[in-house]
Amino acid sequence: MTVSARASADSPAVAPTVTQVLREHLLPLIRTATLTELDGVGHLSPLEAPHLVARRLGEFLRSR
Repeated sequence: MTVSARASADSPAVAPTVTQVLREHLLPLIRTATLTELDGVGHLSPLEAPHLVARRLGEFLRSR
């Protein structure tokens, strides 16, 4: 299983708590999981910055 988790680096609604939880609890359990922090977006990143999300997802998929 491959997992790509994305989290906002700037949203007060989720950062740094969610990114910390993902880093400490998800990544150790799934060896192939990656975490990408997105700068300049809130917790609705696909709506706020669809091109950034698409680019990062494309980078992830090409790396597999």
